[in-house]
Amino acid sequence: MSKVEHRIVTHRFLRDHRDEIIAAWEVAAAAEQRGVKLTGSALRAHLPQLLEELATWLDGDLRPGAPRVRGVAARHAAERLAGLHQLPQLFDEFRLLRTTILRLLLRAQEGAQATGDEGRERRVVELARLNAGLDHAITAAVEELVGQADAARRERESEQRLRIGEAEFRTFAESMPQIVWVTRPDGWTTYFNQRWVDYTGLTLEESYGQGWNTSFHPEDQRQARDAWQAATRRRAAYDLECRLRRADGAYRWWLIRAVPLVGAAGEVLKWVGTCTDIHELRETKDAVERANAALARADRKKSDFLAVLSHELRNPLAPIRNSIYLLERATPDSEQASRARQVIRRQAEQLTRLVDDLLDVTRISRGKIKLRRNRVDLREIVRNSADDLRTVFEQSKVDLRVDLAGPVLVDVDEARIAQVIANLLSNAVKFTPANGTVKVGVHLAAGHAVIVVRDSGAGIQPDQIESMFEPFTQADHSLARTQGGLGLGLALVKALVELHGGSVGARSEGLERGAEFTVTLPLAAEVPTSPKKLGAKVAACGRLVLVIEDNIDAGQSLADLLELQGHRVHLARDGRSGIELARKLRPDVVLCDIGLPDLSGYDVARALRSDDSLRAVRLIAHSGYAQPEDRRRAREAGFEAHVVKPASVQQLQDVLAGSSAATSG
Repeated sequence: MSKVEHRIVTHRFLRDHRDEIIAAWEVAAAAEQRGVKLTGSALRAHLPQLLEELATWLDGDLRPGAPRVRGVAARHAAERLAGLHQLPQLFDEFRLLRTTILRLLLRAQEGAQATGDEGRERRVVELARLNAGLDHAITAAVEELVGQADAARRERESEQRLRIGEAEFRTFAESMPQIVWVTRPDGWTTYFNQRWVDYTGLTLEESYGQGWNTSFHPEDQRQARDAWQAATRRRAAYDLECRLRRADGAYRWWLIRAVPLVGAAGEVLKWVGTCTDIHELRETKDAVERANAALARADRKKSDFLAVLSHELRNPLAPIRNSIYLLERATPDSEQASRARQVIRRQAEQLTRLVDDLLDVTRISRGKIKLRRNRVDLREIVRNSADDLRTVFEQSKVDLRVDLAGPVLVDVDEARIAQVIANLLSNAVKFTPANGTVKVGVHLAAGHAVIVVRDSGAGIQPDQIESMFEPFTQADHSLARTQGGLGLGLALVKALVELHGGSVGARSEGLERGAEFTVTLPLAAEVPTSPKKLGAKVAACGRLVLVIEDNIDAGQSLADLLELQGHRVHLARDGRSGIELARKLRPDVVLCDIGLPDLSGYDVARALRSDDSLRAVRLIAHSGYAQPEDRRRAREAGFEAHVVKPASVQQLQDVLAGSSAATSG
C-alpha cells in the first residue's frame, strides 16, 4: 500500500464523518462547564450544510472566506439572533465545533500511516485551511449578528424619534386655537385635534376619511372639493375661505390652509392643514365693503343733488328777473304787470318749498323735528289736502277722485300728515299724463289707518321701488327735467310717517302701468274727543313795527308789505341803529334779523330786554337760521317768537297778532 493511500484527506473526512462530528459536538456541548446550550435545532440544521461547504472549499482552489461558507454561517447567526441568543453563545457554539472537528481529525490522522516531511507539511496546511474556514464562518456569523443588531438598534431609534416627533406634533396641535388636521397623500383624513371636535360636535370616527365634508356649507361644498382635488393633483398649497357648520347648526367663516409634506424623492408623504376662524374679520370686511359702496352711492347722489339743486334754484330766478324787468317798465295796472306779479309769487312759492324740503330733511336726519299731535279724523286731513291741490289737477287735466270711508281717528301732527298727503298727490299728478286718473282713499285695515294714493301714470320699475324713498332719488333723469323737484318728496313722506310709528310702501306693475303708494298709521286710543278751542286772533292793524334788516331789498320789501296791511313801519340797517331807533320810537313789535353786520340779533334782543322802558315791546326773530338750536338761542336772548325766512303773509299777520301758531317749525 502506498503512502498516499494511508493519508487522511480533510475534505473527505468532513463528508465521511459528518454524523460522528455532530454527535461528538453535541456530547462536548453537554459536558461544557460554561453551560453551552444547543437550544433548538438551528445549528443541527445548518451544521451538515456548513461541513459540506467547508469540504468543498478545502477540495478546491477557492480563496478563504468563500461566499458559500460565509452564507451558511450568516444564516445560522440570523436565526440565533431571531431566537434572542447573544454573541457569547454564538462564539461558544463555533468554538466547540472547531474543537470537536480538530480532535476527531487528529485522532484519525494519528491512526493513519502518513510519513515523511511531505505528509506532515500537507497535514499542517490542511489544518490551517480548516481553521481559516472556520474563522471566516465565525467572522461572517459575527458580522451578521452585529449588523442585524445595529439595524435593529437604528430601527428602534428611528421609531422612538418618530414617536417623540408624533407626540410633540400632537402636543403642539392640541395647544393651538386653530383646528389642525392631517391627511394621507390621497386626501384621506387621519387626524383632527380636539378643537375640531369641540366646534363641529362630530366624533373623530365620524370625521376621519371623508366624513368631515359634511361640515361645509352646502353652497361651499363644491368649491371646497374642487380646490382640494386641484391642490392634491398639483401637490401645491391649499387655500380657501368657506363656511363650516358649528355644533349648534350655525355657520361661521374659516380660512382653511394645507401644505404637503414631501419626502426625499419628491413624493407627498402627508398633508398638514389648519382652519382659522375669520368670521368677525370677514363680517368686518363685508361691512367695510358695504359701507364703501354706500359712501360711493351717497357721493354720487350728493353730486347729482348739487347739480339738481343748482338747476332748481336757477329755474325760478330767470322768470323772477324777467318779471322785475317788466314791472320796472310796464304800467302798474297793465295786464303785463299783473302777470309779472303772479310769476314772481309762483316762483317765490316754489323757492320756499324747495328750501322747506331741505330744512325738513335736515331736521329729520338729525332727530330735531317735534310732532304736535292731536286726535283728528284722518278723512278731514285727506279731504283738505285734496281740495288744496284740486286746482293743480285741473290745470294738468288729471281726474282726482277721493274715496273716504267712515271715521278714521288718529293721533298725529296734522300739518305733517297733510304734508305727507300733499307730497304723494303732487308726485302722482306730476307723473300722470293728461286725461289720467289719481285716486286717494282712507280705510281701516288690521287695526290701522291706511291711506292709498293710486295713479294711472308713468309707473316704476320694480328694482327702483326701494330706492324711491331715499333722499335725492329722481324718477326723471332727463336733461330737460320737465318735472322738476329735488327728489326729496318721497324721502320726507317715509321719514314723517315713520316718526308717527307708521310705515309706507309702494308697488307698480312696471313702466306706464301706474303706481300705488300706501301709508299705514296707528289708530288713536279710544278716548273721548274734546272739541278744539279756537283762539280768536288779535287784530294786528295799526301796529308800530320796527324792522331791523341789513339786506336792503329784504328789509324794504318787508316794510312795504307791512305798510300795505296798515302798519306803521320803520327800517334800521344794523343792530346799533336798530337799538337806538327802538329807544326813540318805543314800537309795538320789533322784527329783527339774526345775522346783522355789527351786532347779532341775539345781542340786539338782550340789549332791548335790559331796557325797562322797552319791556312791553314784542320781539320777533326773522331769520334764515331755522335749526332747533337757533330757536333755543333766540328764546334765551329774549325773543318771543321765531319766524323763518321767507315768511308768508299769513305768518306775518299771525305773529304780529301774537299767535304762537305763527312760529314756523
